[in-house]
Amino acid sequence: MIALHFALRNKGNDKHDARVYVLEPHRLNAQLKALPDMKLAEKAWKAYVEKHPNEGYDPSLWDSSYLPVSEEDFDEVPVPQPPMVVEFEHITRRIAAQRSRFIVLGTEPNWIQDEFRKTDSTIKLITIAADARAQLRQDLRDCGITESVIYPDLDGLGREMKQLWEDRRVSPESK
Repeated sequence: MIALHFALRNKGNDKHDARVYVLEPHRLNAQLKALPDMKLAEKAWKAYVEKHPNEGYDPSLWDSSYLPVSEEDFDEVPVPQPPMVVEFEHITRRIAAQRSRFIVLGTEPNWIQDEFRKTDSTIKLITIAADARAQLRQDLRDCGITESVIYPDLDGLGREMKQLWEDRRVSPESK
């Protein structure tokens, strides 16, 4: 529902359909970890850790190869081609409120697009008709999905109040 909120929040786009891409992070992660590229990345990381014993790197944290510390690291540990689904503790109120997950892209720029086109893809598209956008925004508010929940700070509260004011100002009932 939070992704739906992001897809619908810009009223200026109400003349166009909205799209929400849904992915199954656990299934996608299992699929990614089974790829030969990931096994190569893990092997390259372990070799790098052995070559630099004084750096204090953990050999089991091979996903660190997606975020090398320096340019020289790219030569020894190339960034893998496929993306990686990152799940970590909700370290800030905003990440916790948004129930965020992240994808760190690898070096293959079309990987997600190619995955989406597969018939058994872990990524699905939900299209929301343009004429349903306003009502769905109201339904989301009724379910408690609002700017101040997603952005738990004064800025989020201000945006929510502005949205409410604009909706009431232009609603058919107010005319």
